[in-house]
Amino acid sequence: MDINKDICEIFAYRQQREGHPNPSKVLCKSIFDNEITNEKFDIVTLIGSAIKEPGDFERCLDSCFDLLNTGGFLMFMANLKYSLLERLEEYLTSKNCQLEQKNFFETYPEYAFFICEIKK
Repeated sequence: MDINKDICEIFAYRQQREGHPNPSKVLCKSIFDNEITNEKFDIVTLIGSAIKEPGDFERCLDSCFDLLNTGGFLMFMANLKYSLLERLEEYLTSKNCQLEQKNFFETYPEYAFFICEIKK
């Protein structure tokens, strides 16, 4: 899901071109659109830059969790230099969400990032 039509078209094209065996559903919408609240997904992926764009960290995460089926997972990825990991862990503690897995990727220090798997 992205509000940028070009990003959505490119992602949908790549899914088709690569013949992905389990393609993602691509939605060109805002995470805050009321019309998507009835849709539920097993996995929602959130990239760190996307959580910064709306300027409301908690509301963005709340919206992502609202999109998940019971037992679904949020995959959260962000650059380590933006200190989002600490903020994410505080949020998860306050919401009683379960951090299933946390991986760090620091092969290229200037682009170091983490990925967390969070269960609803």
